[in-house]
Amino acid sequence: MSTLAPPSPPTTPTTQPDSILFVILINSVAWISVALLLIIVLAAVFAPWLAPHDQLQQNIAYRLDPPSADF
Repeated sequence: MSTLAPPSPPTTPTTQPDSILFVILINSVAWISVALLLIIVLAAVFAPWLAPHDQLQQNIAYRLDPPSADF
């Protein structure tokens, strides 16, 4: 008496992402992550232009004056 092996389940081709670009294009969370990372990098690159004044410089004599165009 011979025993037959049970039939193997049919194999379906799985699609593996070819690159990180493919993952970013189809994943909305990846889009948000890339956008936030790009904003942070651009803020770091343009930081001297965005905030040209020295953050440690203070004018104690005029600290209670309202804001003005004079620095």
